[in-house]
Amino acid sequence: MAVLFFIGTTIICAAGWLSRYISSTALVYYIEKSGYKTPTDDDIRECTTFVVKHLFK
Repeated sequence: MAVLFFIGTTIICAAGWLSRYISSTALVYYIEKSGYKTPTDDDIRECTTFVVKHLFK
């Protein structure tokens, strides 16, 4: 019974990860297609730091 539970939760997590990955990739594609520059590593690091600080505030 526990194995079925863990299989179910793994499938749910995998579906969520795949959905998030597709959404993020689509957003990057849209940004590039619209003529905006893609973020640099420094931009990503800065934005990630901002989000993490505000998430755990």
